[in-house]
Amino acid sequence: MVADLELAPAGKKDPPIHYSVYGATSAKGEGPFPLILALHAGTKDARSFATYLMPAAEAQGAILVAAQGFREAVGADGFWWKGDGEEQAMLDRLVDHARKSLPPLDPKRFTVVGLLDGAELGIKWALEKDRGVTGVIALNFLWKPPGPPKAPKGLKFCLIASKDAKDKLVSIAESADKARKAVEGAGYAVVLRVVPGASRSFSDGWETEFRNAFDWFDGELDWPKQLAEAASK
Repeated sequence: MVADLELAPAGKKDPPIHYSVYGATSAKGEGPFPLILALHAGTKDARSFATYLMPAAEAQGAILVAAQGFREAVGADGFWWKGDGEEQAMLDRLVDHARKSLPPLDPKRFTVVGLLDGAELGIKWALEKDRGVTGVIALNFLWKPPGPPKAPKGLKFCLIASKDAKDKLVSIAESADKARKAVEGAGYAVVLRVVPGASRSFSDGWETEFRNAFDWFDGELDWPKQLAEAASK
């Protein structure tokens, strides 16, 4: 069951942090367990994205922590991300709290999963500082270049884009390819998957992509080699 929780402000200027947690029933023993940090799309919320990602958590035997944006979307029952320093500091607080309050977490298996503006924030947050992230899965986003990368070079990226989706008349697939080139140029391993469909959300056919991404992050699959061999046939 997904639990909805709140982390009280650390100071007068800090907003309370609303988040949802799901502990996979497949997580056995005393850990340490993989951690998945989930960042929802704009106009959505933590609980809906946590519910959507429950199968991914189950496949990994992971603990899933879904952060909720604190900027309410105008005209919609949801929240959005701006991607600024205030939100990055909020994620720092949340992850620090998770590491201290949840069952033991595996420092070598920390994945960020983001959709739309949550993906943009996730890439920026993972790259701009060494936060212990080992893998990023970013879905259907518009590329916004972060500052100079400061994350360890072992960080891996899986970028997933719907082939015919557009946002602000910009092709999501072209935006993801621009991100691939930039991330790869900075020295990081990255896989781009362009999948059928025109939806800016990501509701169908993600299971195989996620499974391969997690196996690649964990060193159980040489995904780039597998894709290169498939392309050469």
